[in-house]
Amino acid sequence: LCPENEDQPECQVDIMYREFNRGKKHFEACVLTSKGEQVECSIETTLIQHEGEDAIMLAIQDQREKKLQEQLIETLSEQDYLSELSNRKAIFDKANNFIVSTPNQFSFIYISIPRLKVVSEVFGNQIFDDAIRYIASMFVNHLPQFQVGRISVHEFVVLIPDYKACEEAVHGTTRVLDELSSKKQILGVELDLSAQAAILDPEITHEELDYLLQAAVHAVQNEASKESTLKIIKVGKELFERAKLSSDICRELASAIREQQIVAYYQPIVDTKTGEINGFEALARWLHPTLGIVSPGVFIPLAEQNNLEIELGESIIEQACQFIEKVNTQRGNANLRPVTVHVNLSSTHFYHTHLVKYLEEVTARHQVQAGQLVVEMTESMLMGVETEVISRMEEIKSLGIQLALDDFGTGYSSFSTLCSFPLDIVKLDKSYIDQLDQNERAKILIRNIVKMAQELGLTTVAEGVETKAQA
Repeated sequence: LCPENEDQPECQVDIMYREFNRGKKHFEACVLTSKGEQVECSIETTLIQHEGEDAIMLAIQDQREKKLQEQLIETLSEQDYLSELSNRKAIFDKANNFIVSTPNQFSFIYISIPRLKVVSEVFGNQIFDDAIRYIASMFVNHLPQFQVGRISVHEFVVLIPDYKACEEAVHGTTRVLDELSSKKQILGVELDLSAQAAILDPEITHEELDYLLQAAVHAVQNEASKESTLKIIKVGKELFERAKLSSDICRELASAIREQQIVAYYQPIVDTKTGEINGFEALARWLHPTLGIVSPGVFIPLAEQNNLEIELGESIIEQACQFIEKVNTQRGNANLRPVTVHVNLSSTHFYHTHLVKYLEEVTARHQVQAGQLVVEMTESMLMGVETEVISRMEEIKSLGIQLALDDFGTGYSSFSTLCSFPLDIVKLDKSYIDQLDQNERAKILIRNIVKMAQELGLTTVAEGVETKAQA
């Protein structure tokens, strides 16, 4: 019980006696065998009578196997079985501990490998498993001093316990990203394992872990193209606040659509000859109870990411039909001709199997007459199989609904689109209109597009006319 060990200045026997006199009967100690091997033991002490005197009997039990089993259980409970990196619970528990104990002194790097999500489905489990093991080996090779966790099918986290090590972690992660940037052969199959990464600025690591992680995800999804010169995007306070707002909006989006917090605002479409309004375009606007008006540039991409674009589209169509029914009833009573309303369709909504049935029901419900509802679509939506796209367009037109091509002139094949598809209206993109005042070529181009559209029997709408000169 008294091995010669400089780390133990006091003999363990003396410690045991002192604690025994205080009533303690169970101890853990390191016992040295006759062969010089150290053995972790548990010791139970019992006071007995021996040859008429008080004595202590020690029951000593070897704890090595038990300790190994405990260590194995702990390792398995904290380890991802496939990559042998830390699992989600282990890495998140550690990060949460840092938030409590050393906020603003630590950081982490979030890494996403998006194409991993389809590897298993396309190539099978064996190739997926080997791909994960290969990626894990990259982390072990380039970030051996950092705890790395696999938190989902395609996401990883590198924990940086001290902000002073951020530069070292970034350097190692950059080498991992470089390795993964070229296609890899896994069991004879070439895989694209290119990754995106974001690092949290320590100044924000006092925030809740959920928000920190969402900020990192938001960064790689929305900022990567803007920060093309940086391999790892830095998430500071400003980006964190944007991501947090986006997350809060995302949580409220579904209920906002159902409760019609997202409403249609109507932009007038004016006849250039008479100056009269002959139609409207319905534009989605979110009247948030605390944030005020939320830009469609914020909530529409979120609707698409969360599979809510059809629900949002139907809500705006419903409101637009209700609006135009009311307007045209009033105009009819005043002996004025009816006007139209334009609504935008997303690509997902255009190809949805129930679209035509829904349009039939909503126009009937609000007594929208033929020609009064216009569905707007972008050129990119028409890039499917041409016969199928034309068939869907003809189905919509059979309901008395007109079709408009939005953002004309921004694509690569706009002129052939006018020839190939059964359109009624072409909308000139605002970028052309903005150049009219100072660009003679823009004037010539627009003049000829309008003339061509007229010869094809199409109505032309110019978007964003804001000055007298443009008009």
